[in-house]
Amino acid sequence: MINRKNMTRAAAGICTAALLLTGCGIGDSATLINVNHGEGKITLGYGNFVARYTQATYDKYYLQYYGNDYWKGKFDEDDDETMEETVKGDVIDTMEEQYVSRAHAKDYDIELSDEENEEIQKAAKQFLEDNSDEIIKEMGATEEYVAEMLTNDTYEELVKEAVREEKNKKLKDKDVVQNSFSYVELDSDSDDENPKTDEELKAAAERIAKADDFEAAVKEEGFEVETDYYTAAGTVDEIVEEEGYDKNVTKVFMNLKKEGEVSEAVGVKGGGDYYVFRLDKLGDDDKTEEVRNDKLDEYYYDKLDKWVDETEWDVNEKQWAKVRFTAVFESSTDEDAEETEESADETTGDTDTTDGEDASAEDSGDEAADDDSASGDEDTAEDTEE
Repeated sequence: MINRKNMTRAAAGICTAALLLTGCGIGDSATLINVNHGEGKITLGYGNFVARYTQATYDKYYLQYYGNDYWKGKFDEDDDETMEETVKGDVIDTMEEQYVSRAHAKDYDIELSDEENEEIQKAAKQFLEDNSDEIIKEMGATEEYVAEMLTNDTYEELVKEAVREEKNKKLKDKDVVQNSFSYVELDSDSDDENPKTDEELKAAAERIAKADDFEAAVKEEGFEVETDYYTAAGTVDEIVEEEGYDKNVTKVFMNLKKEGEVSEAVGVKGGGDYYVFRLDKLGDDDKTEEVRNDKLDEYYYDKLDKWVDETEWDVNEKQWAKVRFTAVFESSTDEDAEETEESADETTGDTDTTDGEDASAEDSGDEAADDDSASGDEDTAEDTEE
């Protein structure tokens, strides 16, 4: 389940700011995204709010470093789009993803409880109370939009959990259990100033393989220990394809059966590279969990992409062009006041500090902004297409 406390803090705290510039008005009821030829829609008013809310989370961190015009720049000099264009594109993608997530919630018997809906409504009210009328107007925030964003964000998280669990039930241990190992690769390119011959590399590899202390021997020979892992139940051919090692080399580390066991020195066919391996952990819990999560995420995102691709989206680019980040949001928190509060909290031993809450708000706020959501057709205004 998602952290409801953090969700509430995100809505209440992320956008306390001072407006630096003035933007233009947005026609709330205009259709921004027509879904499946009129089956549903996302209004411009809602899309504008989600975009400006997302902008505010960026401004909170980037504005102090890059100045008021940073939205005209690019994330990377090779990008074709400005930062504003890139983030607006991400917002459209996320709203579409959350729209289909909410539409498919019923497939997993997911429906928010009355208590959860009440909490979302309280968070939406708190958001409006915590921000000035000027900020609320510039952001295009309404209680309805804030509640809709939090609702969509919640549905997306719950659907994601359900889809991952659907896959997790099908996963067998042989699909995910990992063995971890350390190794050293000795090659002639390791030292450009003093390149070693093939004979010297082979001799060094053999000394490492015979040493009592693997890591110390590697260091003494002037090389570095690296780590990796592989699926315990995999075949040699599968691991070669998965990990990219030479087949002869792969056989060597897969044949290690005892933790701490060090292999003989093994060379790649054709010469030039030598390896020595040490088996670190049979059934490495951390690596196994990492691989499990990767497989669950892959399954979820593949299904999410399928849902999005199966849906017809008609974005009104003319309406979307009205949403601009020309007005920026500056945090109104005074650094001196923060330092005073920190000092007071340390003196009194208060563990529920303002900084602690701010940190939770920022973390959850980023999550909410990254997962900016789509409103369905049930609580949006009438279409006023331009």
